[in-house]
Amino acid sequence: MIFKIAVLLTILYFIADAIVARWGKRVFPFFKPKTVEHLMERRAQIQWILKYRKLADEKRKGAEELVATATEAIENYKKKSHAELVEAAVKVDNGFNAHLSRHKRNGMVEFVDSVWVVVLIALCIRFFLFESFRVPTGSMVPNIYIGDMLFVNKYIYGLRPPFTKWHFFRFKEPTRGEVVVFIYPENPSQDFVKRVIGLPGDTVKLDGRRIWVNGKEIMREKVGQFNYVESRGGERQTDWYLETNQDGVQYPVIYTPGSGEHPGFLLDCQLCDTEFTVPESSLFVMGDNRDVSLDSRFWGFVPMENLKGRASMIWFSVSMGEGLHLERVGQFIE
Repeated sequence: MIFKIAVLLTILYFIADAIVARWGKRVFPFFKPKTVEHLMERRAQIQWILKYRKLADEKRKGAEELVATATEAIENYKKKSHAELVEAAVKVDNGFNAHLSRHKRNGMVEFVDSVWVVVLIALCIRFFLFESFRVPTGSMVPNIYIGDMLFVNKYIYGLRPPFTKWHFFRFKEPTRGEVVVFIYPENPSQDFVKRVIGLPGDTVKLDGRRIWVNGKEIMREKVGQFNYVESRGGERQTDWYLETNQDGVQYPVIYTPGSGEHPGFLLDCQLCDTEFTVPESSLFVMGDNRDVSLDSRFWGFVPMENLKGRASMIWFSVSMGEGLHLERVGQFIE
């Protein structure tokens, strides 16, 4: 809901800003008028030409006069009317187009120079703060659907240099019940999303569908039925439960009726019906769709160094069978 409101307010801002710009105003008065922003860009172009191009004396003098005109308008824009600012912009533009435009930088160079900061910021956000992750399977239904696109908080468990598994500046450690995204230990080219069940040093016991952590059973209460469309298009009917762990964290999970007391995989479940201790610097994770989740029960523990971050919010959702799920946009992950 918060995300939807933020998007709506952003759209309304741009519409209102475009309307009031006709009178040389901005929605927020502390923003410079767009005419002034244009003058600043044009002045920067002319200053670059003066610095790096060889000009005839008369043309150089004319360029310096254009810089002075632009500078005077920029520095005194609060004292000038909109018409006076437009007049200054027209004068500078005409002079530039008539005598200096052919001396400006190559279009590609100018484009790169104008966007490199934006690209650098985007890369920093991508590598250190947030990353988008698309969910291709139903292992986390009913909390995360097939086709959900998640924002992953990458800094919460520690900043990590690109293409490494080394973390630094850890802000917090994972807790039981959190949904995490990690590098799949058996195939580093894949990312998985699962829920943390056991932390380093925890004793976990699995007995069919019952789970104990440090001697306390994770309780669950049936709340109804939950049906969803699988990745291949078929509909799966499940029993819907509300699970509560020993830390009081609640989250929905589902089980497939008739699948017995064990997951529905035709695979070797290494840790089913066993009691074990989670190794140091490792996590025991499970999917919320318990009978169709390929998780720690089958392939073991997640090394802490494999953590990419915590699944935070759904920013978009689309599936092959059902199309857009606009009602899910902006939902936070339980």
